[in-house]
Amino acid sequence: MAAQRPEDPTPGDGPAAGRVRGSAVERITQRTSRTGGCWLWTGVLNRDGYAEIRIEGKYRMAHRVAYEELVGVIPEGLQLDHLCRVRHCVNPEHLEPVTPRVNNLRSESFAAKNAVKDQCHRGHLFTEANTLIYRGKRTCRACNRIRAEASRERRKRAKQS
Repeated sequence: MAAQRPEDPTPGDGPAAGRVRGSAVERITQRTSRTGGCWLWTGVLNRDGYAEIRIEGKYRMAHRVAYEELVGVIPEGLQLDHLCRVRHCVNPEHLEPVTPRVNNLRSESFAAKNAVKDQCHRGHLFTEANTLIYRGKRTCRACNRIRAEASRERRKRAKQS
């Protein structure tokens, strides 16, 4: 049996039981706990921790609905970045439309962590002269030379034996 969502009616209690009525803004206001600047969603969260609200029979991301209702249209091709880093916050003041790349680089993803690195794992600086971009990834030229030399030495030893 599927998990029941709070906005869904409870079986046996009539068609409107458990449902919060009103405009999207009224429903967002009723379903948030406003503490310390964040408007924390108290309704349904999806598996990634983002707030969901049912609008006209479909579940939508509550932070997007809040932004659209209280600020305006989200520009085409942009995503809303939670400046407070709290996924279930729906406060439009904590949301900024950004490109997917900016949103990803501001996150705590591997791509974001690697983007801020200024040296390779051996300590060589990622300078313009020492950095090779191959298939979209940064590679350290000094480390490439070390690997190539080690490979040549292994082949040389293998030939001699």
